[in-house]
Order: sequence, then C-alpha cells, then structure tokens
Amino acid sequence: MSDMMAELPMEEGGVSYRDWCAIAGGLIGGFMAILDIQITNSSMKVIQGALSATLNDSSWLMTSYFTAEIIAIPLCGWLSKALGTGRYAIWCVGGFFCASLLCSTAWNLNSMIVFRALQGFCGGALIPISFRLIIEILPLEKRPIGMSLFSIIATFAPALGPALGGWLTENLSWHAIFYINFIPAVTSLGLIWYSMKHPKIDWKTLKNGDFIGIVSIMLCLGCLEVILEKGGDKNWFDSNMICVLALISGFTFLIFLYDQLASSNPLINVRLLKEYDFSYALVIFSMLGVAIYGTLFIVPYYLAMVHNYDASEIGNVVIWMGLPQLFILPFIPVLIRRFNIKYLICIGFLGLAVSAFMDCAMDSNFSGPQMAWSMFVRALGQPFIMVPLSLLATRNIQQEDSASSAVLINVFRSIGGLVARQH
Repeated sequence: MSDMMAELPMEEGGVSYRDWCAIAGGLIGGFMAILDIQITNSSMKVIQGALSATLNDSSWLMTSYFTAEIIAIPLCGWLSKALGTGRYAIWCVGGFFCASLLCSTAWNLNSMIVFRALQGFCGGALIPISFRLIIEILPLEKRPIGMSLFSIIATFAPALGPALGGWLTENLSWHAIFYINFIPAVTSLGLIWYSMKHPKIDWKTLKNGDFIGIVSIMLCLGCLEVILEKGGDKNWFDSNMICVLALISGFTFLIFLYDQLASSNPLINVRLLKEYDFSYALVIFSMLGVAIYGTLFIVPYYLAMVHNYDASEIGNVVIWMGLPQLFILPFIPVLIRRFNIKYLICIGFLGLAVSAFMDCAMDSNFSGPQMAWSMFVRALGQPFIMVPLSLLATRNIQQEDSASSAVLINVFRSIGGLVARQH
C-alpha cells in the first residue's frame, strides 16, 4: 500500500497505532457524511418555510444530495489511486465541511440545492473510503472489530441524524445542523493527516483514467437516481422525462458494462461479481438499504405530515432505531467467532421482519409511542446483519480489489435506499 500508513512498531495482530488512527479518521468522515444524509429530515418543514419553498420543490434537496453522492461513489477507487488515499480523503472532508457552511448561508431553494449537491459529491467518497481502509489495513482476525465500528456509522448515524437535527433546530436554528459538522471534520482531518502518507499526485493515472467508464456510470446512476426520486411525482412512464432518463440510464449501463469487461484499466472490477459470496452479499446489502433508509425517510415524513410533530419530537422517535445498537455491537465480534455468520444475518432480518409486522396494523392514530417500539426491535436486529454481511462480502476479496468492492457495496446500498423511498 504505497499511499497508506507510515511504518511504526506493530501491535499484536500487525496493526499499528497509526493504522487505527487512519481507520478512526476514515470512520469519522464516513459518520459525518451518513449523518448529513438524514439530518435534514426532521427539520424539512422548517427549512422549507425558511426558503419559501413548496413541499414538492423542497424534495429536490434530497434528490440533489443523493444524485451527487451516488455519482461520486464509483470515482472513489480511481481518484484514491491517483491522488493518494490520504490526500483524497482530506480533500473530501474539507470540501464536505465547506459545502456544509455554504448550505447554512443559502438564501433560496436553488442555492440550497446546489450546495447540497456539493455536499453530497464530497460525502459520497467518504463512506467507501472508510470501508476500504478497514479491508486494506486490518488482517482477517481483526476485521470484525473494524466492521463493527463501520456498522455504527452505517446504521447508528442515520438514526441519530433526525434526532440531532431536530434538537438543534428546536433549540438553536436550522443553520446549526450544518455547523455541527465542524467537530467531526476537524477531528477526521487531523487523524488522517497524522496517520497516512501523502505521496505526490500520480498525474499519469489521472490522465489515463477510464473516461468512458466514468462518464457512462455517472450518467447511468445519475439518471437512475432522478427516476427513482421523481418517478412517482411524474406518474412514472407516463412522463416523457422519465422515459428519456430511463433510456439514457439503460444505454449507458450497457456501455459501462462492456467497457469494464474490455478495458485493461477498468474503473471498477466488475468481475468480482463472479464471486458467489460477494454477489450474494450485494443483494442483501440492497435489501438492507431498503429496510434502513426507507424507514428513516418515511417515519419523519409521516410524523410531520400526519401528526404535525416538530423536529425534536420526530428525533425522539427515530433515535430508538439507533441507540440500542450501541449495546449490542460490542458482542457481535464474539458471536462471529462462535456461530456461522449466515445464521446471524438470518437472525438480524428476522428482527427487521418482526418490526415490520408490528407496524402492519398502522393507521392515522398510530404515532410516536407506538412506532418507538417497532424502532427498538429493528435496532436489535440491524447489528446482526451489517457486520456479518460485510465480512461475508469481503472475506475472499484481494487487497487490489478493495476499492472496487467498497464501491460496489455502497452503490448497491444506496440504490436500495433509493428504491425504498418510493414505496
């Protein structure tokens, strides 16, 4: 790993102090990015009013963020190699924080949409970077610890976002939900700067990038994002816009797939899909994205629109989807050593199924107190999925394919979340 950590005496297991600092820096950056995906949910009505926007218009705030995020994810491996993982992470963290400050100064809806898109583009790389560092740095026997930490940011941060955003909005202002990024941004920058090497920029890699693959996957995923976000509003394929975007997305996907198989220097190693465990895990990651992000999108929306909950009240309900996980996750590495990880994944999805069953009798009288219990049961199940599933996906992945595996996992997770928000 030419752009990884400086050499220091190793701890037992071959992981140095600087290695852990690098992982911590990446995880904090990823936590910040995932937190901001959901932090505006409980405050959307306040932001909508402040920017004089309609409910339909304000939905572009989410669309712009997710479109930019999903476009940025596939570029992570190429830019990390060219710029150096440490430098690229620092640029993304710095860019994310600057975009957050711009969001707080937005003067109308259009400016906020642009600034949220910048935030999403920078944040899109931070999640796969944090996942990649765990795969590259930690040996197999210590990887469950790293994956448990990643699980915290991937499943606890989305639940914490609405709660934190609601508290800040009610007690300070909606601007504070963007100022809060200062502490994690500075911490992440300091840890990454200290722990990782920063080699010279590899201009040759930048120049020889797979630009056909880059352009095609950006068009494919960008169009798919808009289709999934706006399809319901436009009555799906009754809309000429949706039809055109679907044609572009499908055509560019075929171009991308052919290019990745034919290119000597592909953007993403799609041949990883031949690995059964990896492909199996990707499908489940998309299902997990549906379960987590669909719930975290619809619950705040429902409570605000039907029961007129304020930001703080919404946060007090959604936090129950995250808080119990903190008490379970420390035991997951121990359980992984004792039991088949596929059984643990099944237990986790059983918890999600029970949670969904608890809500199946939901009507207009179903509000926060009732929903909190189903959120609690869901939180008990989620830790049994994320960590074992991450290990299942990456146990046969070689170091040179860590970037591609991180990209594919996060793309599938994001697409699952996009699909869920339409149902």
